[in-house]
Amino acid sequence: MKDKDIKKAVEAIKNSNITKDDFDNLKKKAEDMGVMDKVNELNRQYSPKFKQFLKDNNNFKGLSKEEKAKVILDYKKQLTPEEQRQFDKVLKMVTSYVKKMK
Repeated sequence: MKDKDIKKAVEAIKNSNITKDDFDNLKKKAEDMGVMDKVNELNRQYSPKFKQFLKDNNNFKGLSKEEKAKVILDYKKQLTPEEQRQFDKVLKMVTSYVKKMK
């Protein structure tokens, strides 16, 4: 993450009027609903694969945006249908985050 992105995130949090208690309550609710278990499972399942993918592609050094997109879409084609659905969900969340941070 770039410094400017971190600064934007910190500013968004400061301006959100969310108290520590609000955050703790939301965190507890997420844990009670099993959200964190699902996150941990996704990390366990997919993180090693994606790290290897980045390593195999030299962390995209020297690639244009179009080339990076093509490599990622080619990677997606190699996934199982279930993994592709998970990939699409993560991609949708990242896209939403980027739009909010602009």
